[in-house]
Formats: sequence, C-alpha cells, structure tokens
Amino acid sequence: MVASHGVVGRALSSPRRAWNPPAFTLIEILVVVAIVALLVAILLPAMGRARDQARNLQCGTNLRTINQATLYYAQANQDSMPSSGSSFERIHMYLHKTIPLEKYETHPFGGPGWYVFVEYYLCPMDRIPHLTGELERRQPDGTTIQLEYATSYGINSRVASSKRRIGSVRQPSTIVQFCDSGDDDFYGGGPWYLSEQNGKTNQVGHELHHRTGNQFVYFDGHVAFSKFIRTPPQYGLPSFPHAWIPEWKPGYGDGVYDNYVRPGPVP
Repeated sequence: MVASHGVVGRALSSPRRAWNPPAFTLIEILVVVAIVALLVAILLPAMGRARDQARNLQCGTNLRTINQATLYYAQANQDSMPSSGSSFERIHMYLHKTIPLEKYETHPFGGPGWYVFVEYYLCPMDRIPHLTGELERRQPDGTTIQLEYATSYGINSRVASSKRRIGSVRQPSTIVQFCDSGDDDFYGGGPWYLSEQNGKTNQVGHELHHRTGNQFVYFDGHVAFSKFIRTPPQYGLPSFPHAWIPEWKPGYGDGVYDNYVRPGPVP
C-alpha cells in the first residue's frame, strides 16, 4: 500500500505538458477558401433561378387574378369585356381584398402626380410599370385629383375594343386575354397593348419582363409562359393573328377576321 501511494504521488507530482494544437498551413487555408468560393459559385445561380421562378409564379398568379376579375366584371355587365382604354380601372372594384395605394410621386413617364398601385397589377420583374389613362377622383374637401394606374400588364385590344362578349369567343384556350407588357422602351417607346406589328407578327410590341420570356393568360383562365424568340422577334406563340384575334379566317390579302357579335351566324 505504501509503494502504491508512492507511485501515485510521483505521477501526480510530474509536470503537465501544455497541449498546443497544430496550426493550419497556408496551403490548407487556400484550399478551404477555394472550396467555399466553388460552393458559392454553384449555389448563387441556383438561388437566382429559384428567386426568378418565385417571381414568375407571382406574375402568373396576378394574371390569373386579373382574368377572374374580368369575368366578374363581365357577369355584371352583360358578358362584355372592359374597354381596352380603361380596363384596369374598370375591373379594380372586382379585385377582392385589395386596397389601392395612392401615392404622389414622380414617374419616369408621367412626371409628378397621383398614381394608384395595386398589388395584382404589378409584375415583380417589371422595373418601371406603365401608366393607364387619367381618372378623376373627388377628394373629401370637394377638390378632384387626376389618378393614373400603374400596371405591368396589357389587354388584348382586338377583343376589348370590339365590344365583344366573352362568352362568344370560340376556342378561349387559344386566345390571349392579358399578358406581360410595358412601354418603358427608352429607345423606341413601343406600345404596351396587343395589336398588329410588323405585318403578321404581333408579339414584339411589349417589353421583356422575365429573363427568357413573358407570361400570358388566356380567356379560359390558364396561364402559360412563352419564351422570347429573337428571329423572328416573337414570344413563341402562333404568328399573328391566331393568338390574338378570334375567328381568324383565310381571306383577302393576309386574311379577314370577325370581332363582332351578330344576331345571326358569323359569315
């Protein structure tokens, strides 16, 4: 017992050695930095694509909501489309749970004034929304102000301007109702609505919102993303007029179309 205590005593009384962990070498640090940089280079594009997909989905949801509001408007107005010149103002009251945000600010195209911003009218990828026509709003003090709606979308003016009934559009799954569009082309000031351009090509009159194309909602309510094609410049849709004008028929020259509802059968 005495001997064992002596061994323990010697063991306890021996000096402790300090533990110094080995340091990283410069090569090891550079390898770690290179791996982190590689991971960042791989993940950033994927995160960017995921963000764009989310914005693309939000844009499609906006267009589907606008389509539904247009149907509500038609139910209250003898199945007619809102006119192309004031469509967004007319269907605004049919957008449920939406509070307009009126701001007095300076717009790149409208200058200082009062503008209405509605969530469903704004594409998250649109840099500068275009403006609708002026609308008078009476204030509580009796004065009036001129409001303009900011929107990222355009209406198919070939149907809206014809005072045509929605129910009379045959093959509604093939006719565009609203789509991504805009007029902030600083170099050309292109139109923001759908109408013929460049002869048979009717798909280059509005700006490119998303990286590779735009969103389109059709009369049956389905939303489809169409890629932009530079040669010829269009959005991968059937060439004019098949995606825009109902009841296109081969005829004189480039063809004829019927936009109006008649009591008898369409000739």
